[in-house]
Amino acid sequence: MKILHTSAAMTRLAAAALAACVMLAGPAVAQQAGQPEQTPRNAGDARNEGSTTTAGDAWITAKVKAALLADTDVRGLALDVDTKDGVVTLRGTAVTQAEIDAAKKIAKNIEGVRDVDARSVAIDAKR
Repeated sequence: MKILHTSAAMTRLAAAALAACVMLAGPAVAQQAGQPEQTPRNAGDARNEGSTTTAGDAWITAKVKAALLADTDVRGLALDVDTKDGVVTLRGTAVTQAEIDAAKKIAKNIEGVRDVDARSVAIDAKR
């Protein structure tokens, strides 16, 4: 197992842990708000019915962010993720077009995602 020593690696690990906490807390928050619990299964079902709830979108956002943070080919901390009605919007910066393409692919593979818009991701080769 590779030991993480760099500041960037520690920041990425902390962000991934935070995203995991958000994902785990999502169902509890939805129940407190009087909404049905959103699990990956019924979040996907809502997509198939043509509507998603705010809790379903929050679930998707958390899953996408966690997946971006966990991937070594994408700088997940440089990307913001928003979801509305199952459509994920990525904003921020990437070093290359390949990084943007990888981020889009990661987001598209999350259950419940209908489409991914990465037009607001700028390439910044200086990073």
